[in-house]
Amino acid sequence: MSVEQENNNINKDSQELGIWSLYLFALKSPVTREKYKIRLDKFFNFIGLKGDTVEEKSDSFIERYKVEGGQWVFHSILKLILNIDNKKKTIFQTSNGEN
Repeated sequence: MSVEQENNNINKDSQELGIWSLYLFALKSPVTREKYKIRLDKFFNFIGLKGDTVEEKSDSFIERYKVEGGQWVFHSILKLILNIDNKKKTIFQTSNGEN
């Protein structure tokens, strides 16, 4: 079997398992799994993904990535980082009595 055929089989197996299952499999600790699940759900909510569960939102994320591409993913993550940074600045200013 060629390397290309092996890669195709791996990709096919990965698609059958689902992105979400592979993600959870990579996280060995149940505690870490749960914390990341909560954080990822907050991120998905922040960027406005639809779904009742984090698994459904994960599927929505992948589908939107397929349509809009990596630039959308980058902008979504950047939007979150900037939002967190602004909140830290606000907290810091408030704790120092500044406005």
